[in-house]
Amino acid sequence: KEVRKEYKRLIRNVNLKEDSTRTRICGAHFSKGERMSRNQLPTIFPLSSLKSPKRRRIIFKHDIDTNKRRKLIFDTPEENKPPEVDLCEIREVVNDLVNNVDKLLQDDLDVVDSSTTELQGKENDFEGSDQSATQVKMTHEIEELRKQCLEKELRQLKTKPKFDIDEHKDSDDNVAFFTGFPSCDVMLFCFNLLKDKA
Repeated sequence: KEVRKEYKRLIRNVNLKEDSTRTRICGAHFSKGERMSRNQLPTIFPLSSLKSPKRRRIIFKHDIDTNKRRKLIFDTPEENKPPEVDLCEIREVVNDLVNNVDKLLQDDLDVVDSSTTELQGKENDFEGSDQSATQVKMTHEIEELRKQCLEKELRQLKTKPKFDIDEHKDSDDNVAFFTGFPSCDVMLFCFNLLKDKA
C-alpha cells in the first residue's frame, strides 16, 4: 500500500486506475529505461523535466559625463571654428520678421473693415428692395460674427508664445533642451548657414 500511495503522489494523475490489471507505467519513467525491482518508483516525469526559467539580464544605469561627450563631439580644430555670430544682426532679422507679420495682420484687418463697409452699403440696397427686415438683420449678424472670428484669430496670432533665444543664450542646458544643439554658438552657426537659403 505504501508503494501505491507513493506511485499516486509521484504520477499526479487523477484518472489513474490503480486497481486495473491494465495500468502500466512506461519504462521511460525509470532512470535506466526499465523497472529494475518491484519496489522501484518512477523518477522521470515531464513535469519534473521542465526547465527552470531563464535568469533575467540585470539592467543598470551607465553614468556618462555629458559635458565630456559634448566636448568630444563638438570640439573643432582652430581652422574649422565657426565664424563669430553678431547677435545684433540676428535681432534685426527677428525684428524685421515681427514687423512684417504685424503689417500682414494690419492688412488683414483693413480687408475686414473694407468688406464690412461694402456689406453695409449692400445692406442699404436691401432695405430699399422687397427683402424682409429679418433677412437684412441676419446677414448683418452673420458679418458681425465673421468679423469677431477674424479679430479673435488675429488676437491669438499676436499673443502666441514666441521663442526668444536671448532668454536662453546664457545656459547651454536650456539651449540643448529647446533646440537640440549643444550650445548657443553652435545653434547660431547653423542658423547663419541656413538663413540665406531659407
